[in-house]
Amino acid sequence: MSAPVDRLPFAARMRALAEHALLLSEAEYRSVHRELDAGSSYHRHLALHYATVRRDIPELVRALHDPVLRRRALSAAMRVPVPDEALASLIDVVPRRDRLLVYGLLKRSRRRELADSLLPKVFSLRGRVEASRLLPACSPAVVAEWLPRTGADLSVQRQLVKTVPKVVLGLISDESRPILLEALVAREPEAVGQLVARHPELCRSARLALAALPSTSDIEPLIARLRGAERVQVLAALPLPQRRRLVDQHSSVDEVATLPIEDRRIHAAERKYLLAALPFEEVSEQLLPATMRPQLRLRARAWHDFLACAARSSDASVFAGAVAYTDRAWRDAHYVRTVVLNQLASAPRRLLDAVPEALWQRMIDTISAQLDNSRASRRALRRLVDRIRPMTATRAVELVTRDRRNGLKPEVWEHIAGSRTDLVDAVLDAGWPGPTRRTGRWNAAQQARYEAQAIRLAMDEMAEIGVRARAVTMIRDQQVLATLVDTAPQSLAVAAIRGTRTQSVLVRCIESRPGPVAQAASRVLADLDDGRWTAASVGGLKEQARLLAEIRPPDAVDRLLGLWRSHHRDIKAVAAASLLTFLGEDPRAAVAVAEAMSDEDSTVRQAVWKRPSTLTRDQLVTRARLIVEAIRSGQRDVIDTYALCWRLAPEGFDRVVERAGGPYDAAISAAVTNAIARVADTEIGERVALSLLERVVGVGVDVRQWLADHHQIAVGSALLCRRLVDAYLRVGMPRAAADLLFSQAVQTLDVSWWRELVTVVGDRPDRLPGPVFLSSSGWNETAAVEILAELAGIGGYVGARLEVWLVGFGGRQSEWTPPWRERLAELRAHEDIDIRELAGAVRVT
Repeated sequence: MSAPVDRLPFAARMRALAEHALLLSEAEYRSVHRELDAGSSYHRHLALHYATVRRDIPELVRALHDPVLRRRALSAAMRVPVPDEALASLIDVVPRRDRLLVYGLLKRSRRRELADSLLPKVFSLRGRVEASRLLPACSPAVVAEWLPRTGADLSVQRQLVKTVPKVVLGLISDESRPILLEALVAREPEAVGQLVARHPELCRSARLALAALPSTSDIEPLIARLRGAERVQVLAALPLPQRRRLVDQHSSVDEVATLPIEDRRIHAAERKYLLAALPFEEVSEQLLPATMRPQLRLRARAWHDFLACAARSSDASVFAGAVAYTDRAWRDAHYVRTVVLNQLASAPRRLLDAVPEALWQRMIDTISAQLDNSRASRRALRRLVDRIRPMTATRAVELVTRDRRNGLKPEVWEHIAGSRTDLVDAVLDAGWPGPTRRTGRWNAAQQARYEAQAIRLAMDEMAEIGVRARAVTMIRDQQVLATLVDTAPQSLAVAAIRGTRTQSVLVRCIESRPGPVAQAASRVLADLDDGRWTAASVGGLKEQARLLAEIRPPDAVDRLLGLWRSHHRDIKAVAAASLLTFLGEDPRAAVAVAEAMSDEDSTVRQAVWKRPSTLTRDQLVTRARLIVEAIRSGQRDVIDTYALCWRLAPEGFDRVVERAGGPYDAAISAAVTNAIARVADTEIGERVALSLLERVVGVGVDVRQWLADHHQIAVGSALLCRRLVDAYLRVGMPRAAADLLFSQAVQTLDVSWWRELVTVVGDRPDRLPGPVFLSSSGWNETAAVEILAELAGIGGYVGARLEVWLVGFGGRQSEWTPPWRERLAELRAHEDIDIRELAGAVRVT
């Protein structure tokens, strides 16, 4: 019946069938519908299309309860007023995979009242994890009320960003999970900016830094975490005086290029490698020779600077001319090609349009023909092609009409498979074009032919494993999939499992194929049958324990506790990890998790250190408190885990400090100092570090060994530094004291620290540590001059050596003004030959 229209493109075919359906009388429609519904899966879906067009609600409701038609019927429910009762009834009878589709429909169709009414039922019957999947369909008020009870993994939080951004922002504040901030900043820029200003460690992009600017007067902690183009973007947005202060001798070409031309000329005159910051017309001939350097990375960097300099020009023809010079790079090593392609792809559209099409074609053909193209090179080339020649359905048709082999290109196949289904056969004549989600738009013959090709490719042992794996994803034949599961390599078996719908095959894999195959099979079984089966092996029991945390039947805790009492450590480990998700819901879960945290077997302990993504705020706090309780008698891994969640239970640092002192334990000492180092920049950092110092000195056992690890705690506190220096000197550790004094003296430029440093070093210059980095923003010339006078007054070799270091840094900061040149000249004439040698090695540029 549908054969005459099968050759039409998808949209035209559906339109023609819809017109035909509307022309039928009621009796004719019933007859046609019965005939189609009695046919193959393809014809049954056509019958559903007729019912949708005719708005035949009873037939749509019936299709919702038909496993073959359910997915398409749910899609139709977006356009047809299917009763809420019909959708609500599905929650009781369909498997989890289809329940999640129902929740998605409620969200897309904005049936918030229905979603709100279903949430308590889903929470009661299916548990809080599945209830969280329904939250994106609910109203904001209901989400705010229920989210603390259900928790939400990252995928759910991403969806909630659109409906309740402030609630999601609260989760980030509590758990320090910055991954959603990029999405949130577009909806709540002020709130996100305030959060990032308070917690600079969350700043991962220019967008976040710019949002935080109105909420902070100190941009340095934010911009210090950015690199490359992100840092340049923030610099360009800052006021000029602030920008000038942040651009120093360590800045890149792109950062210097954000300054006015006069400033750029000054920087470029001092450092020739910054020439690319100047106008392209002035420096192009000087930049090109650097692209012929023998060192690969220097050559790539030179091409980047050359093209970036051209892109900063206001004349598009200048950029086009620069692209023409890159022909040597097209045949260079793949690393160089990748850098060039990425730089070109990031250029503004107006510049790309100025490059002749013939030049682009030569570049694309030449680079595509290189045999050593890496994945990064291919990705960069694809990105550039997408920028200069955006693929459209019209262009895809032109390419396939010209040569059907063009349809095998992913960007072309995407359009053919989705809209121009009349050309699918032509592309299949050329080969198998790769996976697609659009096969439901094809006619039955095309679907069968496409799957047959996929089967041949998947079974071909001579084909690349990645190509075979992609082919497996498009196979629906259960016999073929079962064969692949049993005979193919593991990566293919896992791909085959994901398409398997035969319960016996899935159960067999769970019981006999431990590892990725069993895990994939258990997830599929959970979607098909809510994970109901009787486990008979260690692998089966482990997968059952994993699924109980997600499916959450009424007896889940009882079954998990039974598994926890198993004598097999792997089963105990998985059961303990699953019991974490029941904290606060059943008191027995907390007891078992506490036992796991103190278990002698590291495998069991490691299982509970991993935080499940679906824990609620209250469960996270409970878990943190259990970790605190375990610190007193636990191993190093307990302290390491606490360091990751300390904000939820800051009182735990008292327990961490208690583990220090006494007979030295290198592992415990490292764990304690690493944990305290994590809070160095917080309000409790100084208190905890002082408590640790008092504890070690107070116990008085192996003090030197404990104190030797304290250098890892970089708390910027004068009080802590003072106490630590005194402790070092008291127990006979002058080298450690000198090391700390030098660091504090350089960072603060406080003359008292320099004076004490000279005293501690005494006549042992070997106690002086190596160079310490001082940022240009921390430079204070007045304080430095005072320190030089103090050191000169003290005299001696150590004071003079410190003078040389300070004069070298001060000279560079002041661009070697006459007073600094004079000081250096005095040191070069010093009475000590070693001082003269050190001063002579200072470069004046």
